[in-house]
Amino acid sequence: MSQAAFRAAGQALAALWQGAPIDHVDIDGIALDWADEPTREQAREQATIEIAIGLTGIAAQDRYRFGWVPDHEFIGSWQFNEWQLEDFRLVRDLVAEVDMGDVDVLYRSWCGALEFVNELAIWSAIESVAGTLRGHWLTAIQVENLTASAFWNSAIFAPEVEHSKTAGGVRTRKSEL
Repeated sequence: MSQAAFRAAGQALAALWQGAPIDHVDIDGIALDWADEPTREQAREQATIEIAIGLTGIAAQDRYRFGWVPDHEFIGSWQFNEWQLEDFRLVRDLVAEVDMGDVDVLYRSWCGALEFVNELAIWSAIESVAGTLRGHWLTAIQVENLTASAFWNSAIFAPEVEHSKTAGGVRTRKSEL
C-alpha cells in the first residue's frame, strides 16, 4: 500500500466522523460535496471540518510510515513530505478563514487528528479503506460500509469522542482536499 492511500483513507474517516458530505475518495485524496452558498457560520464550520480532515490525512500517512504517531508535544520528530506540506498550506489558509481569535484552531485540530488515528478501531478502518483504494475510486456509501464497525466500536468504547454530524439529503457543491 502507498502512503498516499493512507493519507486519503485518513481524510475519508475524518470526513465521515465529522459528517462532511463525501463525493468520492481516491488515491489523490477526498472530494467533498458541500451545500451551495453556505452562510457565514456554515462556511466557518465547513472550514473547521476541512482543517480536521486535512490534518487527519497527514497524521494517518505518518502513522503508516513510522508505525506510530508521536503525541502533539513531540513535534521535533515530524518529517513531512511534499503532499503533507501542501496539506498544511491548505490547512493554514482555512485557519485564516476560521480565525476565532481566542481559540487555537490549528493546535486543537492537530491534537484531535493525532488522537483519532491512534484509536485502534479507527486505525483498522483506515487500513481497510487504504487497502481498497489501490486503483479504485470509492463513494461515500462504500467508505461507510468499509468503516461501519470502527464507528460502532468507537461509539461504544470511546464515548468521549464527539459523534459525527449528519449531512443527509442536502444538494451540494464540491471541494477537494
